[in-house]
Amino acid sequence: MQWLWIVLGVLLIAVVGVVLYTFFVVRPRSVGQLKASAELLARETHGRKPELLVPAKCEAISAADKESLLGVGVMALTEHGVVFAAANPDRTLIVPRAAVTHAGTDHTLTGATVTAKSSIPMLVLHWRSAAGAAVQAAFTMAEPAAFAARVNPPPTAT
Repeated sequence: MQWLWIVLGVLLIAVVGVVLYTFFVVRPRSVGQLKASAELLARETHGRKPELLVPAKCEAISAADKESLLGVGVMALTEHGVVFAAANPDRTLIVPRAAVTHAGTDHTLTGATVTAKSSIPMLVLHWRSAAGAAVQAAFTMAEPAAFAARVNPPPTAT
């Protein structure tokens, strides 16, 4: 019976340690990362207020030159396009609205060079690069369906 109390005591100490570490180390780092990302976004949008602004995490991107974008940042929808900014180190993705081919939600993103899976829906953004190549990226955020609805290009008149 004494061993049971020792094991329970060690488990309790471990749980308290993890909670304290998360609260005093992980949380301030995440808040600092988001604040720095918001400042980077403000520089990229020249201080103009975006239509939508949400914390987001880039889970995957099919452009090999943009793989450094993976991580936590801030995503904004402006009148000109979609901007994802992640700080420390500073990295940004700017997609003009005219280049967006589709925005939707999905639990997976699979492509020739990229794969991402999530238990919650992700925003999946498809666009054409300046060179004409098809690019796709997946982002986790609070309400990806609402963001996707605002990003999708309006239907063209025929």
